[in-house]
Amino acid sequence: MADGGATIYGGTNPPKVQPLLPGLLFTTGELELIHTSLGDKDPLKNFDGFLYKFYEQNGAKLRVNYSNLSGGTYATRGVNAAISGDGDKFTIFFVDKRGDLVALSGEFTGDAIKNFQLVSLVKVADKNSPIGTVRVFKSKRGYAETIRESDLYNNSK
Repeated sequence: MADGGATIYGGTNPPKVQPLLPGLLFTTGELELIHTSLGDKDPLKNFDGFLYKFYEQNGAKLRVNYSNLSGGTYATRGVNAAISGDGDKFTIFFVDKRGDLVALSGEFTGDAIKNFQLVSLVKVADKNSPIGTVRVFKSKRGYAETIRESDLYNNSK
């Protein structure tokens, strides 16, 4: 992944990546493709992004809930994940519902994840993605910010 242009933080002293207040999620906003192993032939460029909840962090282990921002049609809860890093910089690794390896990296500020980056390593091929494809996305606004979970439902009325 790092060879594919991704920022991966190693280390055994990662931050506790949970918002300061309960009931908050991280929202990435729109994500833009900044590197792909497919070059100009990659059909994926940008997409709407994700909501993430990180919890039950114990050492290098934690759990992740995620859903895409456009209707939550690509969502999973309780995914086992691993975290590495040092100080405020971290990388969270997990296998998504398709079976691909995902890495989320950034710098935890307490209420946001600065320089948020999502990396995908394709392990299950499809028509757009042969096995081994690496894609690196970054948040267009440069960070993933917190949002109240209850605001998501209040805004949908």
